[in-house]
Amino acid sequence: MALEAKTSQSTIDRVEKGGSVKLETRLKILRALDLDAPAPANDPSSVQYRAPPRFFTDRAVMPVFASAEGGNGALVISSEPYEYLPKPFTLDNVDNAFAVLIEGESMVPAFEPGDKVWVNPMLSHRRDTDVILYGDQDNQGRALIKRLRTFSATEWRVTQYNPAKDYALDRAEWVRCYRVVGKFSKG
Repeated sequence: MALEAKTSQSTIDRVEKGGSVKLETRLKILRALDLDAPAPANDPSSVQYRAPPRFFTDRAVMPVFASAEGGNGALVISSEPYEYLPKPFTLDNVDNAFAVLIEGESMVPAFEPGDKVWVNPMLSHRRDTDVILYGDQDNQGRALIKRLRTFSATEWRVTQYNPAKDYALDRAEWVRCYRVVGKFSKG
């Protein structure tokens, strides 16, 4: 075989063991075995087209609620959406899914100002997940994005990253807890 391929026996041994050799040498061996060489990778006839994966649905959008920094790290949430974005497929069948524009830096690096977090209000809160906590004060919607550590009938125990801090929030003040399921990065 080595003679027909015009190469050394050690090269043949290396190929048989799965070792690497120059493309030119592999082609010589294939011709000596009377086998067709595969089409080069840059040959369009050798490439099978695959549609890229789709992450967003064509038929559904979700509202994005604007926010602005408020006191004590809370975000003041608008009551009307300021834009609509395509729904990711994970939220395609969730009619009341929404997104919130992040302001402030309390959750950097997980969430940065300008990110839009996806919320599935149909999912219940769960320990060690990122959540939007919502409360109403003086008829103004307020929200916090935090990592929910644990909870009881009277409080939410949360973590923020910047500055690093663990603390409790009163459930009577922060009445709803929405699970964050993804984000649009400000990119």
